[in-house]
Amino acid sequence: MRQTWHRGTGRQRKEAALNVLAELRGAALRAIRRRLVRLAQADDNGVATADEAYDAFLEVCEQHPEWRSLPTHFLGAVFRQPGVWEHVGWIQSRRPSSHARTIGVWRLREDASNVE
Repeated sequence: MRQTWHRGTGRQRKEAALNVLAELRGAALRAIRRRLVRLAQADDNGVATADEAYDAFLEVCEQHPEWRSLPTHFLGAVFRQPGVWEHVGWIQSRRPSSHARTIGVWRLREDASNVE
């Protein structure tokens, strides 16, 4: 039997993969999301990026050492919360391992009602 989840446009394939990762890594994502919300609430502009998501991942791994072995590509799903984050721009990553690639800037919505 042939799997069909991978069919579709690049965006559809990305969305499907992020949904699967969110299900598989749910507890870690919830902990990282809570930390990101606190960071954004403390930020003057209320924003966060993938760099902050990675930092939050490292922080939550201190309480959950078993998560250290998780591949970090699941962090792409961290801002996928309807009504919580809105994409507001792009910047270059500050992490050396990201080689200055462009990453999204996400703002915590003032009316965020779906915060986990």
